[in-house]
Amino acid sequence: MVIPCSVVFGRRGGGFAVYVSSKAKANVWEYPGGLSTFDLLWVYIQMYERHFVIGALYHPPKPSYNTEELGLDRLEVRRLHFDLIYVYKGIFGMVEIDASTFFRVRNASTATRGHSFKLFVPQSRLDVRKYFFCHRVVRCWNSLPAQPDDFSLNNLKRLLERTDLSSFILFRD
Repeated sequence: MVIPCSVVFGRRGGGFAVYVSSKAKANVWEYPGGLSTFDLLWVYIQMYERHFVIGALYHPPKPSYNTEELGLDRLEVRRLHFDLIYVYKGIFGMVEIDASTFFRVRNASTATRGHSFKLFVPQSRLDVRKYFFCHRVVRCWNSLPAQPDDFSLNNLKRLLERTDLSSFILFRD
């Protein structure tokens, strides 16, 4: 059984759907205190002797509501957050990728501003290249503050949670 949100909310295109096994009984459940601002779909599912209520929230790329109400960052900020984690994993060999194919890493043992793992990308004549992964992350990565000797993945994740990355997104509203 497929329950698309376009049927429930009268939306044309986009959105989401909830897929339920044909072995289960499912109904759309109207939450009495629900907010009409959000496309929030509640599904009551009964399978065998178990009962579930599942909620699904559609968060469009450019929402009509204030994302701070939900505690959500914009899609571009979330993408940059995970891109920086991927850069860390690439530099320190945690993923099967050669970081030198994207950028050059300079491990400066001498004092530099910020941390010692600065990234460099080759210059390009093409304007379209600035949207590629390697160009998107370099300015943000190089501006991260200095880290103690323990530059671990968990420390980087905590640092990114505290850092406002919204100034590094390429597209503005």
